[in-house]
Amino acid sequence: MRPSGARLVLLAAGLLASGLAVAQNASIDSIRAAIESGENSLAVQRADQRLAEHADDAQARFLKASALAASGADAAALSIFSQLRSDYPERVDVANNLGVVLARVGQLSDARAALESARVLAPDDTAVRRNLGDVYLALAQRAYAAAGAQGAKRGSRLDDVLPALEDIGHPVVDGPVASARQTAIVQVLRDRAAARANSDFQAWLASYSDHFTPADGQSRADWLTAVRKTFDEPGKPGGPIEDVRVVFNAPDRAHASYRQPGHAGSVIRHAVAFVQEDGQWRIVSQRESALGFETL
Repeated sequence: MRPSGARLVLLAAGLLASGLAVAQNASIDSIRAAIESGENSLAVQRADQRLAEHADDAQARFLKASALAASGADAAALSIFSQLRSDYPERVDVANNLGVVLARVGQLSDARAALESARVLAPDDTAVRRNLGDVYLALAQRAYAAAGAQGAKRGSRLDDVLPALEDIGHPVVDGPVASARQTAIVQVLRDRAAARANSDFQAWLASYSDHFTPADGQSRADWLTAVRKTFDEPGKPGGPIEDVRVVFNAPDRAHASYRQPGHAGSVIRHAVAFVQEDGQWRIVSQRESALGFETL
């Protein structure tokens, strides 16, 4: 079973150079530029041209593997990252990206081993720690699925914290169009949080689609009544949203997840589905993590 949720993060495709004696030149820069603009096929082509002259150029190999991973060529990316891992066992970025691709193809135990190695090399790296946590969640989901009906019932709680499956293995930079859409969705979430903090119910409600479906089978009318009560009750709303991750399922549909500090030191993970209506991104469904507290 492949991980059915959390976004695993490839470390940026320029990090390898910091530990290798590879000259920076226009060829390497052009490969990186193609990746950053989302032109992964062009990046692979340029990397191949570079490698035809410099077969052992580790940075070109790393960039090629990153571009392949971003374009979904898992087997080819896995082959290169595996060899780089053997050649450069001290590199955090190589171990992390190998773990991401292994998770993508469903080799969760191997992915865990690679990411554990990356964590040992860089215990404070947040991307590595998040990726490792996501793999452990996927392993738990697999175990629940194998445990029959009762396991499936308990495992369904993980769906709340594994909302963004399609983007596993994609690089941080997905191109200017994706970045603009991501920014728009993040802004909707921040505006909604600000409206809640200011007790502005109408501004808060404007972030929701008319087709919003409440969780747990609740009717929209009952949901609105319950939410309205929370605006009138004393007490502080949740803290600022953090660690927002956005995945696009279609040009007009997306999933986002984020963390938000709650009360008594709790941290809640939220999963939100968006649809684009009349040029605006609006929420059509949402869930809160059943796991509640984070240990990192």
